[in-house]
Amino acid sequence: MPQLAFKRPVPLIVAGLAGLLISLLAYPLLLNQVRTRVIDEQFAHLSDATAAATRMTATVHQALSALASELDLPASPPGCSKELQDRLQAFQLRTPSAEAAFRIEDNRLTCASLPSLGDNTLLPAHHSQRSDGTRLWYRLQLQQ
Repeated sequence: MPQLAFKRPVPLIVAGLAGLLISLLAYPLLLNQVRTRVIDEQFAHLSDATAAATRMTATVHQALSALASELDLPASPPGCSKELQDRLQAFQLRTPSAEAAFRIEDNRLTCASLPSLGDNTLLPAHHSQRSDGTRLWYRLQLQQ
C-alpha cells in the first residue's frame, strides 16, 4: 500500500492557520453587519408605526374637534337643560374613548351626559389646556 506523505507540511499548516485567523477576524465584522441590518429594520418598523400613530392622532383630533363644535352652545342658559343633556349624550355615544361628556361652569360640573354626574361638583385642577381653550383631565374620578 502506498503511503501518502506531504513533502512540505509547514506551508500547508501556515496556510490553514492563516485561513482560520482571517475567518476569526472577519467574524466580528459580519456580526456587526447583522446587528446593523436588524437595527435598521427595527428603526424602519418603528418609523412606520410612528407615522401611522401620527396620522391616527390627527384623524381623532379632527373628529373630536368636529364633535366639540356641535356642543358649543354659547346661547344656552346656565345649568343643565334637557337639550344640552341630550347633546352631551349624543357626543358621548359618538366618541368611543369618552366615558362621559360635561358642561363646566366656574370649575364646577353643572351638566353631564350621565344625569347622576351633573350635581355641581367642584373639579380639581385640569392637567392641561389646549390652544382652543379645551381643558383636559386624566383619570378623573367622580362620584355617581
